Amino acid sequence: MAPAEDWYAPDPNAVDDLLGRLGAWQASERVSEAAAERARSREMLERAASTSTWTGALVDLAETSSVVVADAAGYRVTGRLVGVGKDFVTFEATSGRPTLVPIDALVSITPVEDGTSARTRRPAGARVAPLATTMATVLDLLWDESAPVTIRTESSSLHGVIVAVGEDLVSLRLEGQELAVHVRSSAITCCEIF
Repeated sequence: MAPAEDWYAPDPNAVDDLLGRLGAWQASERVSEAAAERARSREMLERAASTSTWTGALVDLAETSSVVVADAAGYRVTGRLVGVGKDFVTFEATSGRPTLVPIDALVSITPVEDGTSARTRRPAGARVAPLATTMATVLDLLWDESAPVTIRTESSSLHGVIVAVGEDLVSLRLEGQELAVHVRSSAITCCEIF
């Protein structure tokens, strides 16, 4: 009896063809997975943006120490947004002075491209201020330190030393004056610290 012939003789081109098809299938899967991941990311960003709040946007900018131009009821502050308190934000102004601005006084805030950060992204949802400190508490600390300040309102700019901080007012002693000037806290649009 004659030896059995090998009924299967592999075709060398068939193996290459199979490997080629497997590679194409893997590449197609990677493309599909990447597209699905981009769609999920886009959906999450859109969801976060649709629930964004004013304080949340400020926290986002402060976390990246973004350079911004802030309109505080007609007064503009340019500098790095470096902190968000319960009712105020802190800037490192381009003048070099720390500047406090009540959140309620902020009308708009525009990030400035400074070459160190990526393109500004959309606000990322409802976030709370990381600092529980209030502006009144900080002003009270400035009174303890006798630090000179400029307090701005929509109609005035007062330079002096804080001599008292009350429930809803700040009292300043202006240079050359004996009697204090009392400013309603809710009228303050910014406080520059010297």
